[in-house]
Amino acid sequence: MSSDLLWEVLRKHTAFTVKNQGTTFSKEANNLTNRHTYRSCGIVNRKTVGIAPNKDGKGVVVSIRKSKGHNKPARLQSSTTIDSNGRRALSKVKRVLSSGVYRLDLEQDAIRRTSAILRSQSGKNASKKRKSRRKQ
Repeated sequence: MSSDLLWEVLRKHTAFTVKNQGTTFSKEANNLTNRHTYRSCGIVNRKTVGIAPNKDGKGVVVSIRKSKGHNKPARLQSSTTIDSNGRRALSKVKRVLSSGVYRLDLEQDAIRRTSAILRSQSGKNASKKRKSRRKQ
């Protein structure tokens, strides 16, 4: 079935949509921006990219849906764990997406998602306590 036809069916009726203050979001897997649009939909498109935090709390997991073999769902996802720090992890994500010319339109969104996850895992700013400049 074509992805355009699937999008027309799922556009208004899916369990993953969340409407909030006039904007429609989506909670589905492999949706980098969490917006309910055709471009970022993880269910409809044949080639999708998903970035999630690693289970142990360090690094990210990059999951890519293969474009062939839709009759074998268990072999459809290919995931890679990246345990590197900041810039090295970002360059690895870029390399994974651009090496096989795999959805270049999602490259910037993937980099933003990776940097947000790595920033949340760093924990540097979480323990820093602000000092008051007022005299006491």
